Order: sequence, then C-alpha cells, then structure tokens
Amino acid sequence: MAHVTHPVFQQPERFYRHLFDAAPDVLVMIDPQGKIQVTNSRCRDVLGYASEDISDRFFPGLLAEWNRSDVEVMLTGLNEGTPMPEVEVDVLTRDGKPTPMMLEVRQMEGAEAGHFLIRLRDLREIKALEQEYRNLFDSIADALFIGDPESGQFYQANRQACELTGYSLGMLMGKDYDLVHSEAWEAVLHETEAANGRELSGREMRLRSKDGREIPVEVHLRVVPRGEDRIYIETVIDISERKALEARMRELRNEWDAFMRHELRSPLTPILAFSQILLDDFPDLRADERVPRYLDAIYQGGKRLEQLLDLTREVQMYERGEIALQILETDLYRTLRSAVQDAALGVGAAEMDTVERVRVIPHLNEVDRPKLIFPHDFQKLQRVLANLIKNALEHDSGQVTVRVEETQEVVRLSVQNWGDPIPEDRLQTIFEKFNTTKRDRKGTGLGTTIARLFVAAHGGRIKAASSKEEGTTFTVTLPKRTADP
Repeated sequence: MAHVTHPVFQQPERFYRHLFDAAPDVLVMIDPQGKIQVTNSRCRDVLGYASEDISDRFFPGLLAEWNRSDVEVMLTGLNEGTPMPEVEVDVLTRDGKPTPMMLEVRQMEGAEAGHFLIRLRDLREIKALEQEYRNLFDSIADALFIGDPESGQFYQANRQACELTGYSLGMLMGKDYDLVHSEAWEAVLHETEAANGRELSGREMRLRSKDGREIPVEVHLRVVPRGEDRIYIETVIDISERKALEARMRELRNEWDAFMRHELRSPLTPILAFSQILLDDFPDLRADERVPRYLDAIYQGGKRLEQLLDLTREVQMYERGEIALQILETDLYRTLRSAVQDAALGVGAAEMDTVERVRVIPHLNEVDRPKLIFPHDFQKLQRVLANLIKNALEHDSGQVTVRVEETQEVVRLSVQNWGDPIPEDRLQTIFEKFNTTKRDRKGTGLGTTIARLFVAAHGGRIKAASSKEEGTTFTVTLPKRTADP
C-alpha cells in the first residue's frame, strides 16, 4: 500500500509528525467505525506494526480475544457521547504475544471531529515491578494484610494470609476486617491510635479461617501514610504451636508441683512432729546445750519448707485465676498503715523503730491523717504493700519512701529504697516465681509473684526500676473503678 499522508498531518506534515512520533506511548487514530487511520512510531517499536501495516484494520482486532467485545461496546458508547474510562487490556504484538497496556480514548476536535485518538501505555515494566513486589510480599514468612484505616477493609493480603485463613486473595480483597479477625476493626484502630508510636504490637487475638477454625495469633499493626491517604499494615503471627506448648508446660508444671508437694510434705510431717516431741518430752536431751539448738534448727527448717509448699500451692491457684476479690470502698491509708506494721513485724526488728524508717508521702501522722477512699480488696492490697515495704526494709538499712499519687483514672503507689541496685538480668524476671534478690537467699521468691497476681486481679499494673542514681522503686498502678456489688 502506498503511503498516504493523512489530512491531520498535511499542514505542516513534518511538524505534526514529529510531535506525534515523539509521544512516549503508542498513539492510534481511528474513525467512528473503529478503523485505524494512522499510528505513531512507538506502535512499531512496542508492537511491531508500522502505520501502513495496519491502516484500515478494525482496532479491536489488535486486542486479545478476551478484551475485544468489551472495547467494541465502549467504542459504541463513545459514538453516542458516553465517556470511556481508562482500562487495562492485552494488545497483540505482530508475532501474536499479548502485551499488557493501559488504554485511554479521547474524541478529536477540529478537522478530525468524530475521530478518536487512542493512547496505549506499555505496562510491562510496571507489571514486572508488581510481580517483584508480589514475590517479595509472598516470601515473608508471616501473614500480612494491607487495608483502609477508615473502614478496615482489605486492599491486599500475601500468600501466607490466604493459606492461614483459607480464603483466596480475590475473596479477601474489599472484605471487612472482622471477616477473619475475632476483634472489631473500630476497637483495634482505637487501641492502635492510643498506643505510643501509633503502633499495636504483640496484641493476641484469634483469626477465623474459612472452615470455622479459630487460630491464636499475635498481631502487629501500624497505620502509615501513603501519599495523601493512609493505609494500615498488619503482620499476623500464628502462635498455635506456642500456645500448645504453653498449655503442655502448664500441665507438666502442675503435675510436678503436685508431685513435689506430696513427696516433700509426706516426710516433712514426721520431721516437724518428732523434732518437737524430742524437745518437749525428752528433757534429758537438754543436758547437751547443742541438742536443743539442733532440734530447733530442724523444726524451723521444716516450718520454712512447709510455708514454701503452702505458698507454691497458693501461687498455683492464683495463676489459674482462682482469686476471689472482696472489693469494698476502703481508705487506702488504712490499708497502708496496716501494711507498714506487718512489714515491720516481718523484718523482726523493734516495731516502732522500723515503722519510723518508713516515710509516707503525703506524710502520715496523728494530727493530719489523709484519707483516700477507693474500691479495693483490703487484705490482698495490704499483703502486696506489706511485701514490697518489707523487701525494701530488708534491702537497705536506711529510709524507705512510700509515695501515694492520685489522678482521675488511677491510684499509684511507689515503694523506694536506696540499697544496692538490682542487676538488670534479675530485674527482668523479678516477678517470676522463686526469684529472690535477698543477699542471704532466705526469701521464698514468691512474694513479688503473688503481688503481681493480686495487682493484675485488680486490673492494675506493677513494675520495678533500679539504678544507683534513682534507687530501687516498685510502682503499683490501680484503676479507680466502682466497687463490685
């Protein structure tokens, strides 16, 4: 076919041809019937067609079969004045290979009114980058969800998320957060935005799979900017094996605790009984002053072991959640005074001298005695404070400071001493069982564990900090809530 200059390029042809060919995308002009009139040089570079090769061909014929009918309908709509949106299509190259391209159609004006200019943008590089992103996204070991912070709906999910939930990517995209999560999106978003750094970290919940299973998971979620919008990125870690192991460890620990209590208590009963009988019923043994001392040491050692067994059983009950609280509106300072007295008796020194070593801020005295009424279990909170104050008194021979603070939401108590700082490795496990920081190792290592469990039962928190500059401080934070009926 002889080359015919299309009228659009005749005035002047070289100038417009230069502009047409300089376009970075494939440009195709078609008539109202969809026949190709002219193409630019990018058509040859990208698809392998020169303009004269496909002149007068029906444009939809260049598309992959699965796109043709849709584009034909759109072109019919264009002739009727209906705008055509950008669509992604596969265009066949000269050798028949489908090439992903973005198709945009505009109606021409002026001399060529009624004709349409088609712009085809090559998507192969973008598709390659998308595939690299998808491969990287799917290579992450944990499940990932990306979504809209306003609605919670999913934009994307990786292969692990699909495998964990049993849903395909198509079934997840556009669906609500609580399709697969046990928590409502509004509650999760509120918790995330209230957290430091606007990141929810280590939150445990359950993931619901398509087949109805509930999978224990640990969630790490962050809301991040994306242009002018925001998205959330959620990492979901399957902790089924960890939970199963924890359950098995609890079973083994309970079995071991029960075994040890029985095996130790059985020989302990005659040790306590006969050591006391020998002291009380055999006065001749007192002739040697060492014998009563030895027998008393045996008896005291047995009593100490008996106390340890009782405490171990008590902690085990509390760890199972068997803590019955008697919540009443009570004066905190009454609880605190009782705790100071018990701590002084526990230290074993003169009670008045020991009590005077404890300074309470606000100061406690007979003239101006402060009051702070708030709901708590008197006996259990008294035991927490007595343990912390006793530990502080034993840790340092100087003054112990107890501070009381109140806000609209919480009551905070701190117990501070200036003894040697607790090593960092011990501080990390200070509330675990059998962890004692006492120099003579005489403590059971259960007092701080019981304190943690009692504070948690009140809905509160307990923490410890220790340094040479700031001393050692245990802080208890309790919510101010309405007393249980």
